[in-house]
Formats: sequence, structure tokens, C-alpha cells
Amino acid sequence: MSEQLDQQKRTNTSNKLYGRYRAAVVNTVHPDALYMVTVRVLDLWEAIPDEDLPYAEFLLPLGAKPSHGHAVPVETDDLVWVEFPRNGDTRYPLITGSVYHAPRYESNLPDDVNNKPYQHKRSSGEPTPEAYDRKDDLYERWGLREQKSHTGGWQITHVASGTAIEITPDGQCVIHTEGDQWRSATGNLTEQFDGDVKLNVGGGQTITINKDSILKAKNIIETADMIRMNGGKGVVTGECICAFTGKPHSDMSACVTAGKN
Repeated sequence: MSEQLDQQKRTNTSNKLYGRYRAAVVNTVHPDALYMVTVRVLDLWEAIPDEDLPYAEFLLPLGAKPSHGHAVPVETDDLVWVEFPRNGDTRYPLITGSVYHAPRYESNLPDDVNNKPYQHKRSSGEPTPEAYDRKDDLYERWGLREQKSHTGGWQITHVASGTAIEITPDGQCVIHTEGDQWRSATGNLTEQFDGDVKLNVGGGQTITINKDSILKAKNIIETADMIRMNGGKGVVTGECICAFTGKPHSDMSACVTAGKN
């Protein structure tokens, strides 16, 4: 498109607009796939056809460069602040932020801001999530909710399900999943705890190990209705003789099956 034709399709090629103006986002798809959108300045550009509106660039956070940066998209009808930094030339608008809009005294912001607190989900024994406070940094979009509290806590929550990761103001870490959870690694796993480890399983547990399993403990205490080793197969030696009956456990015990030939 020639510069002359481009100017014909643009708006207000001679007049200037200085300062900031409220605008509505119209088209979010740039013909050349640039990260730009068309905007309509409210009360000034109402008569201009959509196809003649100018494309606006964004005032981006620091760090934008090839393969880097932070891209926050807008949607059609979003209300934004625009200005015209090229000496007021309206062909080149710049989006500087969102407009605060509160129709019927309801802020266009996350529900927590309107005193409709999000209902977190946690399992028994997990710390109670910190409630939102106006001093907190809260961002909610695309079904995800991130809260950075002024007391030093952090939460990221899947709004629909309640699945969440949280660091409490005291430095505790909570990983709560409403549904299935997977954990994997292509290398080794090392876990170290200075206190006790408790594992509560509501169903069964299956552990498959391709190499040796080594367990070291001061004492090993197991309680079960039945303890079966190696599927009842193997060799019972003198070490497997019951101290009370004098016979192999596989012959006399109703609870422990070590197996023999």
C-alpha cells in the first residue's frame, strides 16, 4: 500500500490530538500479523468506518527485543487509554493502558475487587489461603488467577477447578490439585526432609522399580491384614522358620507368605 493511499485510509491527517483519550478496541487482527490493533477514540471517531481506523501500537514493558518480552493481548471492545506521541498525529496511536470503568458502580476488575471473594479449595490440614486485600496485586484472566499479597504471599489458581500453587507469607508451599496429578523427570529425583513424612493414600499404591530397592531405617513396622511377598513363590530357608511354631511361615502363618519350593 502506497504512502498516499495509506494516508487516505488513515484518519485526521492534518489535525492533531494531544493528551490522552479513551478508546475502544475494534480489530485485533493486523493484516501483516503485527502486534497492533485498531482503536476508536470515543466521542470523536464515532462516524469513521471500522476499516478506516488506525492501527495502534502498545506501550510495552521493558525487555521487548527479538524472542523476548511480555505480550498482553487485548480483546474487541476493551476500553483503553491512547495518546499520539508523534506530535499528535492521529495515524499513529499508542495504547498506554486500560481504562478504569465502573458501570452501575461495579468495577471492570476481578470479582474480589467488588467484594465477591473467590472461594479457594484446599484439603484438610493445608493452610487457609490468604484473603484478597486492596493492597494486593491481583490479576485474573483466561481462567487463571494470580495474587501477590502485600504480606509476601503468592497464589496461582485455576479458577474453574480450584487447582492451585501457593507460597504463604510464612514461606510454606502448597500444591493443591482438584483432579489427577502427574510428576516426571528425565533425570534423578532427590527429596530431603528434616522432619517426618506422612503419606495418606485413599486407594491403592503401586510402585514399579526396574533396579534394586534399598530401604534403611532404625525399625520397620508394618501392619496389614495380609503380607504377601513375591507372589508366594521362592525359597524358604531356615531364616524363615517361625520362632513360635518351628515351621516355615508359608506353612503356618495366616498373615505372612514368603513362599517356598
